[in-house]
Formats: sequence, structure tokens, C-alpha cells
Amino acid sequence: MTLDGYKVPVLVKTKREKDRFTINLYSHDELFDYEKYVVGDDSFSLAEGALEVYNPPIPLLTFPFHFKEPSDVSREWKGTLSTELLPHWAHANIEVTKDDVVWNGSTTQTFHVTVVIFIEENDPPSQAKRTLEFWFSPDKGLLKRNFDNASVREPIAE
Repeated sequence: MTLDGYKVPVLVKTKREKDRFTINLYSHDELFDYEKYVVGDDSFSLAEGALEVYNPPIPLLTFPFHFKEPSDVSREWKGTLSTELLPHWAHANIEVTKDDVVWNGSTTQTFHVTVVIFIEENDPPSQAKRTLEFWFSPDKGLLKRNFDNASVREPIAE
């Protein structure tokens, strides 16, 4: 994992409970970071990540998934983004494109999901922007993610 430009060795553990899929990242036997996703019949959505909670969860992929052009799967999200502070109203543009990722020494074609979140600040009135990226392989699932270039989880070897 890369955190603020520094490589941090982590142990990745996944857990599936009903409709929740969690990725836990451990460093030196301590929980270092985590991601929580909701797996539904009609979508795969981000519920928590980068110490933020998204309500409702942000749909990264919707099913059935048919991709010919990015406009086929592009959409918007509106909800709240919560951190340790008060929740903020937010909206996001979600775009899916095709991209290649090197994994296990070979190039794998993925669906690259880019989520650009606009967060409403009240005092003073302003708008912050955050970009989240996810790379999905049709046969391997979620391979890589990038939270605003501050936290990047890259593919690991099988």
C-alpha cells in the first residue's frame, strides 16, 4: 500500500458477511485501514473508506453491467459524507472507462471507476473535491483502489 507517497507493507484480509464485503489492511499486526462495500443484487457500492462513511453507499458498479461506451454506465450520486466531524452534503459524478492494469506480470483489462465527490462546506460556504478510483477485473473483482492519491492499494500477487 502507498500512503502519502510512502510504501507501507500491509497484510490484506477480506471478510464477507451477508451483503457486506470488508477489506482490512494490517501493518505490524494492527488494523491500519479498511474499506467496506455493500454487495447487492443490483450494485457493488462503497459504504466506508479513507475514514469516511457514505450514506447511501456510492454505487461503483450496477448490474446487469453492460459496457460499450462510458456513457452507458456513467451516473450521479447524492448523499452525505461523514468523518469524525459532522456529516456534509455531497454529490458525485461516477464514470466507468476501460483501463489496463499490470497484475502478476501480465496486463489485465479492467473497468476503471472514477468517482469525483463534491463536498459542501458551510462555514465558510465552499465546495471541496475528492477523487476516488477503483479498478475491477471481470474475472478477479476489485484489483486496485486509489483514495485521492493519499492512499493507494495496488494489486498483490496471487
